Amino acid sequence: MEIVVSLVSSLVVEGVKFVYRSISSKIRSCWHGETIGDATDSHIKAAEHIPCPSIRDHTTASQTLAHILRLLHDDKVRRIGVWGMGGVGKSYLVKNLNNKLSSTMSSRQPFSLVIWATVLKTTSSQERDLKNLQNKIANRLKLKEEETMERTAILLLERLRREKFLLILDDVWETINLDLVGIPRPESHLGSKILLTARSLHICRSMMTDVEVKMEVLTDEEAWGLFKEHAGEVADSQSIKPLAGTVCKECGKLPLALITVGSAMRRKRQVGLWEDAIDELRMSRPSIDGIEPNLYSSLRLSYDSLQNEKLKSCFLYCCLYPEDYSILISELVECWWAEGLIDDQLTYHAALNRGIALIESLKDSCLLETGDSDNSVKMHGVVCDVAIWIATCASPESKFLVRANVRMIRLSKFELQRDLERVSLTRNSIKALSDKEMECPKMISIFLQHNSFLQNIPENFLQGFGALKVLNLGETQVRSLPVSLLHLRDLRALLLRSCNHLEELPPLGSLTKLCILDLHDTSIKQLPEGMDQLTNLRKLDLSYTLNLEFVLAETVSKLTSLEFLDMTESGYRWLIKPRPPLSYFEIYLQEHHTEQRATLEDLQSLQRLSILYLRLHDTVTAFEECDVYWIERLKTFCCSMALTYLVPDTPRPTEKDLSGDGIEWFISHATSLAFDNCCNLHEILEYVVINRVGCFTDIKILTLKDAMLNEGSNA
Repeated sequence: MEIVVSLVSSLVVEGVKFVYRSISSKIRSCWHGETIGDATDSHIKAAEHIPCPSIRDHTTASQTLAHILRLLHDDKVRRIGVWGMGGVGKSYLVKNLNNKLSSTMSSRQPFSLVIWATVLKTTSSQERDLKNLQNKIANRLKLKEEETMERTAILLLERLRREKFLLILDDVWETINLDLVGIPRPESHLGSKILLTARSLHICRSMMTDVEVKMEVLTDEEAWGLFKEHAGEVADSQSIKPLAGTVCKECGKLPLALITVGSAMRRKRQVGLWEDAIDELRMSRPSIDGIEPNLYSSLRLSYDSLQNEKLKSCFLYCCLYPEDYSILISELVECWWAEGLIDDQLTYHAALNRGIALIESLKDSCLLETGDSDNSVKMHGVVCDVAIWIATCASPESKFLVRANVRMIRLSKFELQRDLERVSLTRNSIKALSDKEMECPKMISIFLQHNSFLQNIPENFLQGFGALKVLNLGETQVRSLPVSLLHLRDLRALLLRSCNHLEELPPLGSLTKLCILDLHDTSIKQLPEGMDQLTNLRKLDLSYTLNLEFVLAETVSKLTSLEFLDMTESGYRWLIKPRPPLSYFEIYLQEHHTEQRATLEDLQSLQRLSILYLRLHDTVTAFEECDVYWIERLKTFCCSMALTYLVPDTPRPTEKDLSGDGIEWFISHATSLAFDNCCNLHEILEYVVINRVGCFTDIKILTLKDAMLNEGSNA
């Protein structure tokens, strides 16, 4: 009787399309004491316990586990992706999930069968990987392995259709074709689900997951607890605890790093050993027991799985910045662009978009993360260590030297070897550089930014860097640059951001390949000679150059490749071409500069200009009197209207009255507009909002600073 009931129920579940062969196989199964259609055959457990450490005391992981359990009971969710960086504990989490399901088999359990399979990443063909996965699932179901994948797939499909199964696929590196393996699609096999773990969000999405759950690193308290668990009671001893805390911090709250390093330091009571461990971790040298085979090699798999060599180079480039340092996306992309990692034939806007796409790929692979602001990114400390290891130690052909944030005071000539291509000495305390010529003919990028004691670049220092493409001296105290700079004929990016003691530059006419010139927050009073020969210059950043007094008209008109000009908060006063009557300030400027000053009309000759930031000191009406049709072709036009130029230490003048000026023209053409200390704005904006609402089509940012607005104004 039980056989008949089982047969009937199977026909109801599976439909009448199953022919005699399927029914007869069920009869044979029943005669052999097997049960049809539920917690499967008597010799197959519904879920198998997998040995692994418990996450019961780990709040972060326990909360994530609870979230996944809720998703498993949600009928709308068929596929779940758990993703995160290598070593963050994804496998531990889903193993604990499997064990929880195996210990709570009851009427509340949504699955009759839970299958666990680790997806091995090998260097062989994808077909062989799929065959290995198929065999693991077949062995779990006690099915005989067939000669071909197709035949095994048919048996698996037939068998799994009798179950409400949960398939847990751990460590997925490539998209898995479920049909080839023989796994029923959960969308058409109601009650079944697939859960996978991966290091890449892209893999989850390619597997058509309905929900992606990111595994985060531990909290500070959890990290210290896990570290102490593996380091032993010595970590709490009076002499060791401060050092142990530093070692723990260097692990970046990453479970695999905490376990590996903690185990390596277990019961070590000599202070010197802990101090040495700190130095080794800071220098990214994997000499601590277990670091290279267990941690670094594991995380290197994420690097090896990147799509192409250019993306790998972009990733390694990030290790030139200090770990956990927020890197401006624009600066990073410009360096990639200057080095040729992004096609230099692209426009600046297109190159920036391409760079952002590369950054998103690295973020999806957990190799980069969002920085302290939305326009920045950073590297997790351990990922940065692995990148430095790959770039400097992992092969005999290493061409990087990274000494970022290691309290370096001086640079030895012997450290700059001939074969080096990229050097980072950022965030140190270097006071002086060698005045001897450095023979580094292959050097293409050198980072010296954030050395706040560095005041001078010796004349001979740059002599041996003939192939240099990127030179970053930002946030140093250099007051001038040596004439030897002019020998860097391949230089494409000269970054002098926030060198606020820099007052002048040598003539730059010989740097004809220069694409990026960043003079943000410098003290220059005029542009250097030879600027008119920089016909390949794409971006010129003169923002916050408060001392900038003079820009030659001829210089502006000859920057024919310029696409990006930023003069936010610059001291330079953009005028309209002379027209009577002249103001006292205009007369003063003309008397003190016999050469022709650049005016707003001169910008119209820059046919490639697409991004413009400027500050107007003149009235809007005066601005409208010039021919400004060219502004309409800009992708980004950010304009601030402010007070007349303030001479230092003079009283702040009264508010600027914009009454009668047609600012709706600016609102309709600007993507960003700022009003600083302007009055009557409530009347002007109210008119625009009510009568010219179409003006706001393109504007994204409207800033009112020190503005007097009527309370309850309709605007």
